[in-house]
Amino acid sequence: MTRDFGEDVFAGAAFYYAKYRPRYPQKLYDDIAANFKLDGRGQLLDLGCGTGELALPLAKYFKKVLALDPDIGMLAAGRDKAKKQGIANVTWQKGSSKELISLEDSFRLVTMGQSFHWMDQETVLEELYPLVEEGGALAIIGAEPVDQGLQALEEDKIIKRCVSKYLGPDRRAGSEIYIPPPHKYEELLAESRFKNLQQQHYDLVLTRGVDKIIGHLFSMSWALKSHFGDQLQDFENELRQELRAISTNGKITEKVRFGLYTVTKRCAGPVSLALTFVTYIFALSTT
Repeated sequence: MTRDFGEDVFAGAAFYYAKYRPRYPQKLYDDIAANFKLDGRGQLLDLGCGTGELALPLAKYFKKVLALDPDIGMLAAGRDKAKKQGIANVTWQKGSSKELISLEDSFRLVTMGQSFHWMDQETVLEELYPLVEEGGALAIIGAEPVDQGLQALEEDKIIKRCVSKYLGPDRRAGSEIYIPPPHKYEELLAESRFKNLQQQHYDLVLTRGVDKIIGHLFSMSWALKSHFGDQLQDFENELRQELRAISTNGKITEKVRFGLYTVTKRCAGPVSLALTFVTYIFALSTT
């Protein structure tokens, strides 16, 4: 199934993405580093890097990082963050999963933070396999549904109602309509050439003011400011008024859950090598 939403999916969103997207919990980075025994060697590929939400915190665990994204605004924001944090081993490059076959390097780890759902997933997994070193790994992070309190549920209803009122019922994806991927991450990963599928989950509780919630909304592909045209101010005023009506002292508490899915490219260990040799000798003896 071909899924191509163009390069304008996040056009104009970089500022809001960098400032308002919830950060992954530190334990997620710590678990990735520990699970794959990262020690400053090798190279990381962060595919669909955004503004560096994975590339920058993980950079210290690698010799080099290649941060790849089709949106030049995201790359510019990532470079700016890297400069401010004094991180110099990240290369920010315009590109996407559609250019994987042009990459010549090999990678100890490939990460995708809330970007895998935009891709031709089965093709991407197949094309990534030869790029990952023997013993290397693939880590995918996705936002997942989680049970919410009444206030957060009402917030979600208000946002969906207001966006639908101004943009219509179909979820946008840049200039296209979003089509969700047909398979779950765990299903695709289990059927790929990668092995040892592992899943971990991380929960956050966020208490945010209405302005931050709206800023976060403008980082979403389906609610870019440009979608609203000359109705932007009316939309923002209406949404802000309705959210404030359900807030507690101007703030709303909600939960966020991230799922971490990892697979590895196994080395050919002594047992498998021995089996290969025995198979080879047997084949010779029967010819």
